[in-house]
Order: sequence, then C-alpha cells, then structure tokens
Amino acid sequence: MAKLPDAPSLADLRRDIDRIDEGMHRLLMERGEIIDTLIADGGAFLSKGHWYHLAFRCSGTSDRRKIIAFDFATGAQFPDGDPTLPTDADDDD
Repeated sequence: MAKLPDAPSLADLRRDIDRIDEGMHRLLMERGEIIDTLIADGGAFLSKGHWYHLAFRCSGTSDRRKIIAFDFATGAQFPDGDPTLPTDADDDD
C-alpha cells in the first residue's frame, strides 16, 4: 500500500493564509493610492494672454475631501496662440 505524503498542519496552513492576506492587503493599499491620484498630461493654461503646456498629478484622501499632494510642471508656450487640446474622440485607447 502506498503511503500518502504528510499533510500540512493547520498552523502551516494558517501561516500561508496570513502571508497571502498580508500580500493582498499591500496590493489593495497600493491600488487605492493609484485610484486616489489624478494625472493630467497634455493640458494647458492661460497666463497674461498666452497659452502654455501643463501637466499635473493630484493625490487626495480616499474620501475625496482633501488634497494631500499636488505636483505640476509647466511647459513651453503654444506657438500659435490658442492650444488645440485633444478630446475624448482623439483618444486611441
């Protein structure tokens, strides 16, 4: 008669489950941070009659009531006055 391999103990199973739960928790927290961040690239702003390129990243609390970080970068002035901004119809995704 063939001998069955030793089954893991309940303590071993619990440790494995806890390890997996910890990893899932870290991933869900990271996912939440991504969801709570708004990124705009390809925007524009008007200053003293001239249009300039703009990109920003804004992170807020999970309840969307407070801003916790805001970073932006301004770019070159648009050469021909008013910018032509992409619309949703222009998006290839």
